Amino acid sequence: TVDSERVYFLWATPQSVSVEAYDHAGKEVWKRDLGKLAIQHGIGTSPVVVGDVLLFGIYQEQEGPEGFLIGLNRRTGGVLWKKPRNANQSASYATPLVLEKSGTPPEVIFSSTAHGITSLNPKTGDINWEVPDLFKLRCVASPVLANGLIFQTAGQGAGDRQAVAVRPGSKSGHTVPAVAYKLARGPSYVPTPIAIGNRIFAWGDGGIVTCLKADTGEQVWQERVGGNYFGSPICINGKLYCLSAKGEMIVINASDQFKVLSRVDLGEQSHATPAVADGVLYLRTVSHLISVGGKPAGNK
Repeated sequence: TVDSERVYFLWATPQSVSVEAYDHAGKEVWKRDLGKLAIQHGIGTSPVVVGDVLLFGIYQEQEGPEGFLIGLNRRTGGVLWKKPRNANQSASYATPLVLEKSGTPPEVIFSSTAHGITSLNPKTGDINWEVPDLFKLRCVASPVLANGLIFQTAGQGAGDRQAVAVRPGSKSGHTVPAVAYKLARGPSYVPTPIAIGNRIFAWGDGGIVTCLKADTGEQVWQERVGGNYFGSPICINGKLYCLSAKGEMIVINASDQFKVLSRVDLGEQSHATPAVADGVLYLRTVSHLISVGGKPAGNK
């Protein structure tokens, strides 16, 4: 993740995981070693910045040490707080969601098999509310805010899928968190769904895209686009862009009417989510970084 001063990222090897900060000129500002990572597929989550706090979670699996949620000083890398998390057979790879509601301090939402959906105060690490025992499968996709609800999927390999929508609670307890609905079968596993208005678009790992009503979970349509996916869709001007594992960019309408608008084969594998900034689309393949749109390189 980035802010106006730095780039922050997690870096994992079989021996250890570290969190690092660089300035925008590429100079290292600070680095903190977090110890050995006991997760089957390595690190999957990304950090988030809220004010002066850099937050992320490490959910170790049973054979490893206890996991934790942590908040660091984004300027120095110093530990502001650290909260233990129970070990579980299914680690969480989900990036936390920053939840901002008018008139209340921001919350950070974490999702995991061990603890369900958790909201905490980014400054102190204190838990605002929690809905446990939601998932029996692994949380890989990130939680998304969909029409006031927190929508989360879970799954495992080519097997079962789960999806649940939770109505957020409050620190004061005046609003109790509650499950709004559960889907009998979740629409995706690794790719993170995207919410647009009262619609959730879930790009399935095996190339089946589902449009749901965010408030009820009712299916609007479900269609096959083909391919396999690890990256997540993004929305630009009412269109969804998603890059398949073999490197084909699929563009469809983000609407109640399914329509494929374009297919572009980049000729190289990709497991990455597209990014967009200032009118430029950035695509990461196995050996290239591609920019589409904007001014050609060298032009001012």
